[in-house]
Amino acid sequence: SHAHHDHAAMMSDPGMAKQMEKDMARRFWIALAFTIPLVILTGHIPGIPMMIHPPFANWVALVLATPVVLWCGSIFLNGSVQALSRRKLDMSVLIATGVLAAYLSSVYLTIIGYPSAYFDAAAMLVTFVLFGHWMEMKSRSGTSDALRALFDLVPPQARVLRNGA
Repeated sequence: SHAHHDHAAMMSDPGMAKQMEKDMARRFWIALAFTIPLVILTGHIPGIPMMIHPPFANWVALVLATPVVLWCGSIFLNGSVQALSRRKLDMSVLIATGVLAAYLSSVYLTIIGYPSAYFDAAAMLVTFVLFGHWMEMKSRSGTSDALRALFDLVPPQARVLRNGA
């Protein structure tokens, strides 16, 4: 899972860290691109009127939220499957539970024609957490780059002085 990359691999392979950071950034931007119209359409921004109304609005929200939850959020879903298979509860399990609770209940509410749904909550949660992960990885890859530069400056051999010899 991307959320639990081991630091040794990141330190030894800056290319891999950059790749993962790029992947995280791409997931975030795609999530954001779907989440903004989703939040605007569902009329959850004060001062902006609801442009489309339930039940049709819920189907539009379903279409917009699905790629965010299933593709952008797949790292949390996969991460939680891995954690649960090891009988562990971690951050990805927490995120996946929140996202899936909002998403799956909304799918159900949409199918039965209930007027309200929580697709925007599911999509926003994925988007915010992806942003947080991306920023964390940016700061981390920054520090490992700084450490690598430092290691390059320090000469690898050292002289030991024992009793003046």
